[in-house]
Amino acid sequence: MGKNDYINEFKLFNPWIKSDGLVTWVPEVRLHTKCVIKVKDFPFDTQCCEINFYSWAHTSSQMNILQFKNKNVTNITHLATNTEWIIYDTCAFNKTIITSENLEWSVTSYVLHIKRESIYYFYTLLMPCVVLSMLSVLLFWLPPDSNEKITLGVTILLAFFVNSLVVSDYTPEASNELPVIGVYYTFNIFMVALSLTGSVLILKLHIPGQSPLNKVPEWLKKCLFIQLHRSTNKSNMNKTYRLPFNASSDLSLIIKHTKQNEKLKGTNKKLMRLINSYLKKNEIENEIKDNLQQIIIEWKQVAKRLELIFLFVSFLTILIAPIILFGKFFLRDFMKQSTCGCEYSFVN
Repeated sequence: MGKNDYINEFKLFNPWIKSDGLVTWVPEVRLHTKCVIKVKDFPFDTQCCEINFYSWAHTSSQMNILQFKNKNVTNITHLATNTEWIIYDTCAFNKTIITSENLEWSVTSYVLHIKRESIYYFYTLLMPCVVLSMLSVLLFWLPPDSNEKITLGVTILLAFFVNSLVVSDYTPEASNELPVIGVYYTFNIFMVALSLTGSVLILKLHIPGQSPLNKVPEWLKKCLFIQLHRSTNKSNMNKTYRLPFNASSDLSLIIKHTKQNEKLKGTNKKLMRLINSYLKKNEIENEIKDNLQQIIIEWKQVAKRLELIFLFVSFLTILIAPIILFGKFFLRDFMKQSTCGCEYSFVN
């Protein structure tokens, strides 16, 4: 059972012996014991500390150990208060251990169900994570033209990594279990990374750049409920137009040349063909520009619809995740459920 600070004072406490062989011994002794801490539910964890009392030399046929007056309760009225742990529940019971040699040993067990005070960890570790996760939703609320989406996403991601270092300093060390708050931080880091990836995709669709644009697929328009636009002449999108010989000269020069040679107005058919081809080229180029502008607008509508979808999904995920991870702990406190097998009333 560990270190005993008052072992030299045992002789001062005399036992009470009855004629039937019942021995009652009530020593005033301080015992030090250890309890294995399970960090899976940190910082909302509860621990079951079981303290066993039994004889190492006498079997149950020789010595039967019972609680005081056999009340199966634990008296904690003189227990000192602790700022980190509170007594959540207590109970006591007798049991018998049977060894491989069929020897029975009488054991008296006292169970302390202790609960960690989580208020300090709530506003120190959990609240910053919740606030940063809500800020990640703003990645899809921020307009793409502001050019601050990527900056905001990288800043939030770095803030999560810094806070994860703070969490590691407060979390008890355990090699086989990951605390629930560590799961929550890891989940939010992946969520911010996915949000950052989605923001890059939205910016790519919103700002076409120098690469040639393809038309928005019809199935994508239907899935995103994008209104179909009319195109003036679809065949012009795939054509390549070239001017005839010397048609690259400026139109003003051609008109000036025409005014200076009014005598050749009715005879110079070659010059008129050049003017007509130039005008036709401008008309076709304007039509192609209109079609390209229409495609750009459609891709911007795709980016806008995807941004709304990402915003809705991100908000729901960030809202539901803490409820799933931490809701059971608040329900446990409300229902006053004990996980230590104690069947007695809870300690206020």
